[in-house]
Amino acid sequence: MGARMLKGRAPPVGACFTLLTSPVAITFLATDRTLKCSSMISSMGSRTVSSIVTDTCEAIWRVLKPLELQPPSSKERWEEIAKNFHSKTNFLNCLGAVDGKHVLLLAVVDADYRFIAIDVGAYGRESDSNIFNDWTFGKNLARNELNLPSPKALPNTDNPSLPYVFLGTKLALNTNILRPYPRNNLNEQRRVFNHRLSRARRLVECTFGILFKQVEDFSYQYGLFHQILQYW
Repeated sequence: MGARMLKGRAPPVGACFTLLTSPVAITFLATDRTLKCSSMISSMGSRTVSSIVTDTCEAIWRVLKPLELQPPSSKERWEEIAKNFHSKTNFLNCLGAVDGKHVLLLAVVDADYRFIAIDVGAYGRESDSNIFNDWTFGKNLARNELNLPSPKALPNTDNPSLPYVFLGTKLALNTNILRPYPRNNLNEQRRVFNHRLSRARRLVECTFGILFKQVEDFSYQYGLFHQILQYW
């Protein structure tokens, strides 16, 4: 059948191998089998199975990333995220919470514990601020290329319009980055502000918790989690 589909030409060896071995990876990812168990069932070496799983994860990521992990492209979508943040955290003009997990993973999330954008694989010695500034998302933000909504005044106030912001604790302040006041000599207003910002920013920590709980088996049993993350 494969030869007829290719008009008389046999498919390449690599293509045949991929067609034959991809069920091994899908079964491994969909069950609680270990690499050793999958190796025995498929009559393949453990290193071969590990390579197949890694290659399959890379292919899945390559296809799904542009579909599922692209930052919003319209002002209307950003405004929906901001409204959701306000509804759930009582923090206005917020477009996302930013944080890093052991520097390996830096992410922006929305109020529904969904990733808006991620950066993976930075060196441990780098700070969150430097990583964010070198990240494509951070660069696009600095260049005003994320198509963010125009500044908006807070409800029931006569104050000037305020920009939409992302919340973080270790990022450098700029027009669209907001962080808590230093803890020294806080007055009541700043203490309340810090509390509300921390409550909104805590969503990113909760999102990390959900993520790492879901991939706990990969991280601790199979040793594949860090291999998968390198493709993000």
